[in-house]
Amino acid sequence: MFYLICKISVFSQTDPGAFELGRQLELYRVVLTAMVLAVIILLIICMLQWMYRSGTKKDYTVLSVRPFKRKKNGRAGTGVAPAKLPDPGLIFRFALPGDGGDKVITVGSTEGSIKTWSTEIINNHLELHIIYYVDVKEKKLYELPDPLFSEYAVELKCRGNTLIHYPGLEGYRRMNPSEKIYITGDPAVPGRVSFSHIDAAQPVRFRLGRETGEGDRFVSGYFEFHLYLEDYETQRGNGMPGVDKYFLLRLYRIYPGYDISAPDAEGLYPMIGPFMG
Repeated sequence: MFYLICKISVFSQTDPGAFELGRQLELYRVVLTAMVLAVIILLIICMLQWMYRSGTKKDYTVLSVRPFKRKKNGRAGTGVAPAKLPDPGLIFRFALPGDGGDKVITVGSTEGSIKTWSTEIINNHLELHIIYYVDVKEKKLYELPDPLFSEYAVELKCRGNTLIHYPGLEGYRRMNPSEKIYITGDPAVPGRVSFSHIDAAQPVRFRLGRETGEGDRFVSGYFEFHLYLEDYETQRGNGMPGVDKYFLLRLYRIYPGYDISAPDAEGLYPMIGPFMG
């Protein structure tokens, strides 16, 4: 283009028409340069706006998820939604393995066989350690009944405040750190607590809570569990028919109930207050 303009300039010294053409080309060059600069400026402005909008959107996204990470609403990683809290009436069924092994059942706040997610309960608040009491191998064949009913020893342990009520007795009492009961066909053995069977109408009752006041009453509230047994048929290794037992824990009562509006920083729920009973 520069070469063409130079030639036109030479011709313009002798030709007025060529001189006019050179002026038009020069004006075209200026306009073209201005348009290129305008496009470049517009591209820069668009890029700056895109970078600004991207940064703003990123900041907004981070802020929008922060409330789910905070613990102001008490829903920590260990907590559960109110809809998943245990309800009165739930029955938890357990059985010992058929190879003669034992079974450990625990009630806790965030750990154990039964989780309450309650501020009134601590982990390992109540533990039931169940073993077979009679070793069938030690008895002679003619001494075994048909069918053979399994017998059990149940060691009860508590780390938190627990009241207990055995069938046939009146009222609750404070549970010892460790107690033992036997499920046997010969319950009349002096010096031990034995039952031939425990049914749902007269269960072993437990009340679990945090703090007790006058008369062993729980200050904030308690969970009440009922332990009872159910028979089921099984087959022994020697081919003999047998009867084992399911150990069932019914969550009978949560008194006065969860306060689902006020979970703590760990996601555990307190009882509705005030309460004394």
